[in-house]
Amino acid sequence: MKPSNKVRGLGLLLVLSVFFVSMAQPTSAMTLQIPGTFAKAGETLTLSIKLDAVENLAGIKLVMGYNADILTYKNAKKTEITASLMHVINDRVPGKLIIVMAGARGIKGTDVTLMTLTFEVKKSSKKQDPAKTAVTISDVQLMTDKLEELSCDIEIEPVLIKP
Repeated sequence: MKPSNKVRGLGLLLVLSVFFVSMAQPTSAMTLQIPGTFAKAGETLTLSIKLDAVENLAGIKLVMGYNADILTYKNAKKTEITASLMHVINDRVPGKLIIVMAGARGIKGTDVTLMTLTFEVKKSSKKQDPAKTAVTISDVQLMTDKLEELSCDIEIEPVLIKP
């Protein structure tokens, strides 16, 4: 028994619906990265905030966390590619940074360093084994200059503190 034209039409409609719904889902074409690094107690530590690929990025908001018992935030520097973007960093709460960058025109590139953050590693009162500390990102928003939201994955490697 052959299916009727009506059943075939409904089947085709179902297949096309699934196809178009899957096409409308945002894909994670970018990865926000903070590569791992190490420093000794009493030294300066620099962390880079990177995107593996970006096209037309004009707005960034990051909410980052760090262990204020180990690290003290000092400053942040934009890179050559992000020089056209204005930036504000709210560091009023120890252990939390709110980073906002925005510009009228988007930036593009691959392996893009958005900003470098500098911390001081606090000196320990006693000799201890190397320790890992984590930097976290609790919120990230990326926007194009057409005010379209971009999605990304997040990869954060640990920071090793040596005595």
